[in-house]
Amino acid sequence: GAVTVIPCSTQAQPGNKWAFPLQTTIDGRAAWAICDKITSLAVSRLLPDKAGIVRMPEAEFDDMMRLVLAWLPVPAALPAP
Repeated sequence: GAVTVIPCSTQAQPGNKWAFPLQTTIDGRAAWAICDKITSLAVSRLLPDKAGIVRMPEAEFDDMMRLVLAWLPVPAALPAP
């Protein structure tokens, strides 16, 4: 199958309102989720790092998803029947 990916970076993101500062680190370094660069890829392309698969806390995920949802376009209202 396929998964939706929000890329992350350890490069500081000053002025990028779509970069979400993560509490979760990448190799012990501060990291940001780049919420306006969403993509999809095959699950087969994913590999766990040396620490295995790390899950972010649910509250952090929810906050990040709020920023993703703010970036997505809002569909127009349906016309009245």
